Amino acid sequence: MVLGDSGEAKAMARWAVHFAHAERAELAIFDASGECHGVEPVAADEGESFLQVTPGESELLESLPSLHGAWKAVTEVSGEPDPEGDLWPRVSLWTCRGRACSDQVLRFARERGTTLLIVPVRGSGLELSGPLFRSAPWRTILLRVGSSDGLRCEKILTPCAGGPHSREALRLSRRLCITNQGAMQPLYVELAIDEPEISGAVGEHILEGILRKAGIDPEESGDLEVQPRVVVSNQVADGIRE
Repeated sequence: MVLGDSGEAKAMARWAVHFAHAERAELAIFDASGECHGVEPVAADEGESFLQVTPGESELLESLPSLHGAWKAVTEVSGEPDPEGDLWPRVSLWTCRGRACSDQVLRFARERGTTLLIVPVRGSGLELSGPLFRSAPWRTILLRVGSSDGLRCEKILTPCAGGPHSREALRLSRRLCITNQGAMQPLYVELAIDEPEISGAVGEHILEGILRKAGIDPEESGDLEVQPRVVVSNQVADGIRE
């Protein structure tokens, strides 16, 4: 996960922990903001571009507002590390010298063996979201936290149209909801070209096929609550908002 704005760092980190739990993956939090108030991070090797910060380095961590806020949020979701310093999901904190560009973020992600990249839509003037979304070879999520504190994801609405991106979004939503005991709401917007009842029935049939291709059966989802929804609208964006 890439951090850019200290104001959103806590919510971003909480969401990243949810995704890491759902993916059963380790989480690397990379502070790309370049914000540093006081103690400058120092690399053991002068040639190192990416510097790891351990929670035990309290003075250094407190001087990095985005990273410090993110770590506090991680412990709120996952709890404090055990006496051995272990935490699940495993979380590592990273920074770099100065503000990072998209090429640096991509190199960092590649070196970490990234399988899922989470990027803020905005952050302290960082123009990362567009370049990373276009060029990252991994699954990439642009995350706008809105008013959410990220502590829980109780209900996830997933608009889907049947392509590979929506299938992956449905699978991620399913895993997030299972982990958080939340309700999953797959949504399909059917254009209003017939009577509303006919359009609704067509939309339901299409959504059933989309869910089947994503490996999701609302009737056999166990403890997971799946609430498929169809909205009839002439505008897809209006249907999603509705």
